[in-house]
Amino acid sequence: MFGGATLNHNGDDTVNDMAPTAFERLMERRDTEVHTSTASVSLDKVDVIFGQHVYRTVKGVLVGMLRGTPKEIVTGRKVLDGIDLKVSPGDRLGIVGHNGSGKTTLLKVIAGILPPVHGTRTVAGSIAPVIAQGLGFEPDLPLRLNIKLGLAYSNRLNQHSPDLEEAILDFAELTEFADAPFQTLSSGMQARLTFATSLFQTPDILILDEVFATGDAHFVRKSQAAMMEHIERTPIVILVSHSASLISEVCDRCVLLDHGRMVEDGPTGKILDIYAKRYG
Repeated sequence: MFGGATLNHNGDDTVNDMAPTAFERLMERRDTEVHTSTASVSLDKVDVIFGQHVYRTVKGVLVGMLRGTPKEIVTGRKVLDGIDLKVSPGDRLGIVGHNGSGKTTLLKVIAGILPPVHGTRTVAGSIAPVIAQGLGFEPDLPLRLNIKLGLAYSNRLNQHSPDLEEAILDFAELTEFADAPFQTLSSGMQARLTFATSLFQTPDILILDEVFATGDAHFVRKSQAAMMEHIERTPIVILVSHSASLISEVCDRCVLLDHGRMVEDGPTGKILDIYAKRYG
């Protein structure tokens, strides 16, 4: 994660000074006019229920028709409850809430990883979710094959090329370990590969869940600068973090979740004040 540090666009932390040429070329191809994008996110009365069971019987359907009640009964823990949300180009949306409020679940619904039980999700544009470190990687396979797996998991396998593979390894500073099994890397090195694999893409919608990068101070600064380049050049950015300073710096709008319900939506400063007063 950004670790609560203030992001810096100047001095030694700039992408121009630290990022590989491949990343600079990628960013040069980006459309910086984010407000001209047609990307959008719309959730309408979305529910997500964990541990659900749907009971359908002939008798149940007939009795339900006679009583005018629903034809199915859903039981379980409602993790998201009636979420209505619209996100437009130019929005940098922060999602805050107590532990267990449904923040990551909401990101997964937006990303299309988790389908809603009720309600509708409508998304226009490509999505890049950076949600779980190491997701899709296999411990006994070498880094080169794990890069392919990471691309496949995010529906980007068609983008694979030797040049992209080398660019990812170079940014992660892991070229010399390219043929080593993933499980032989330290946790910090594994996180660097995950971050770099997520970095080399140009989505319309960027989804970030708390953890962006770990490692030594040099790599963290480089990753921060690279991610800020992405944030500035991506039409829609949605961020979950427990760091109020990070949310304040990146986001111009926030929503507050409470036990699966969206209870506030407004300017970042106002929502963070409400969050601090309500939850300390």
